[in-house]
Amino acid sequence: EFLIFLLLGLGLSLFVGSAFLITQIFFVLNGLFYNVRPFRVKDIVILDVVCEGLNNTIRFFLGWFVMHSFWPPLSLIISTWMLGIFLMSLKRQFEIEKFNSLEIARNYRKSFLHYTKARLLSIELVCFFSSLLGLVVFLKTH
Repeated sequence: EFLIFLLLGLGLSLFVGSAFLITQIFFVLNGLFYNVRPFRVKDIVILDVVCEGLNNTIRFFLGWFVMHSFWPPLSLIISTWMLGIFLMSLKRQFEIEKFNSLEIARNYRKSFLHYTKARLLSIELVCFFSSLLGLVVFLKTH
């Protein structure tokens, strides 16, 4: 079923355009890289939020290519990626709080072996302000 729906989705992407199709392929590869061994970056600290945050940017690209045939500005790409990492870091922090214990959280997800609330807060702050900076650059130049 996976292969049937994958090929059907990729085939339908051709109707939107080649850039949309390439973005769809990248979306699939990012999902495989995130979830499937030997990579499975969902278990690797920092890389889990970076890779999952990239999905935010890939979805942005999909929407962009439905409306435009040219690439979005780099400042907007960076802004959406940093925003995605920020949101995924917030999600990790919420998961830790939901479990009420780092020990329980670590049994749930291996990447929690190296996360602390302070480390997550640092990631959140850097990514939030990076996203904001990218957005300001985009607004000032366009």
